[in-house]
Amino acid sequence: MIDPQKTLREAQRAAEEARKRVQLSTEELDRRQMDSVRLYSPMPAQEAFHRSKASVRIIRAGNRSGKTYAVCQEVARAVRRLDPHKKYPSDQAIIVWMIVFEQDNIGRTLYRTLFKPGCGDEVWIIRDLATGKYRTWKPNDPSDAARKKERIPAPPLIPKEEIKGDGKTGGGGFSWVSKGPRIFKVCRLKNGSEIRTFCSGSEPPMGDSVDLAVIDEDLKQDRKMISELMARTATRGGKIIWSVWPKTKNSVLQKLCKEASNQAGQPDPDVEEFRMRFSHNEYVSQADKLKTIRLWATQGEDVVRSRDMGDFGMDAIKMYPEFSMDVHGIPNVSDPKSLDRQAYQGKIDWFLRTRKIPDDWARFMWIDPGYTVTAVVFFAVSPPEIGDCVVAYDELHLCGYTVVRVVEAIAMKAQGNRFHAFGMDFQHGRKHDQATGKTQVQQFIDEFKRRGVRSATTGSSFRRGSTNIQG
Repeated sequence: MIDPQKTLREAQRAAEEARKRVQLSTEELDRRQMDSVRLYSPMPAQEAFHRSKASVRIIRAGNRSGKTYAVCQEVARAVRRLDPHKKYPSDQAIIVWMIVFEQDNIGRTLYRTLFKPGCGDEVWIIRDLATGKYRTWKPNDPSDAARKKERIPAPPLIPKEEIKGDGKTGGGGFSWVSKGPRIFKVCRLKNGSEIRTFCSGSEPPMGDSVDLAVIDEDLKQDRKMISELMARTATRGGKIIWSVWPKTKNSVLQKLCKEASNQAGQPDPDVEEFRMRFSHNEYVSQADKLKTIRLWATQGEDVVRSRDMGDFGMDAIKMYPEFSMDVHGIPNVSDPKSLDRQAYQGKIDWFLRTRKIPDDWARFMWIDPGYTVTAVVFFAVSPPEIGDCVVAYDELHLCGYTVVRVVEAIAMKAQGNRFHAFGMDFQHGRKHDQATGKTQVQQFIDEFKRRGVRSATTGSSFRRGSTNIQG
């Protein structure tokens, strides 16, 4: 006989279980829709970086250009096995090494971007009015800008639920160097993947095979570290990412960038470089970008190129640090107000407009000899009645030239011009050539005489350059 009460209770239990399954499914769907990796809408340069399968990828970028967020997205995709481009194994634990310049960068940059909501209050999401689903908030979209108060911080790139342990921050998944500032040594995920951090000043880590090695900014032991990382990633077909606002002193980075340039356009390059600009960042308001670039411009054009575009700061290197265009440079003739017509009259005004050296100016030529590179500078000094003005008007930069070929190039530049004096750096010029037994100074004198290259006061010889740089 059927018990109505029992049947009712069973039906109620089945309905409750179905309701819980629907609720769990809904919560899981909501969680997935609120996942920062899935919500990520990369800018074109970021998307090109993610698609690349090169063994070494360089992101050379300016400040706040999106490079750190793109790299941390790549790390999260790798360890969570969510990479849409299938660059990492999907059937095994992923090992990631992240190398920072200073230990504080682990907590200040890596932990904040990977594990904090909003990636450190820099990434926001908002409900789309058309779909009702969350998406990235765009400050340059007028509709989004008007709804600024509705935005919320994006969830962490690596949710705490996926970290090994009790699911709470600092649970069994983290090994801490210093827990307060969030400087972690290892983060272990429930799927077996690991993120390990190292400082570039320590000995390069050895032993383990690595799927992804990330260099954040500069390296203290660049050549040693990059060689070790190449060895560690080789056995598993791993990748290396170098995310950097470039420093001129880093010769290893410059060589890698040159190699990327050499391989550009090849179907499967080993090294590939990606450039990201602050001024192209869609997630910084246009007003903030313009204001920041104007402030950088007050420090010089080289600062703008470095901070905005990530160019190497070659122009900022000065042999004479006190040099200033405002003090030592000639006025900009394109601006009539910059010409002080009482101070610069006659031929200086004429020179500024024609860029031709007047005949009554004293011409000089100075040589910095070398076996690999020889440099020559041509400059002119104005007559006393015009003012104390020295203009470097031409130069030669010759690589791998013999003395004979250098003098040929000099003779072409000097043709038709009268020189007051020649000079040379005798530090290198006194060195003897093994083939001829002559010093470089004597070889230049002999070639000058043979070609009839002379000056009014030194003939075919040279004044001795001063070794007192400070003076």
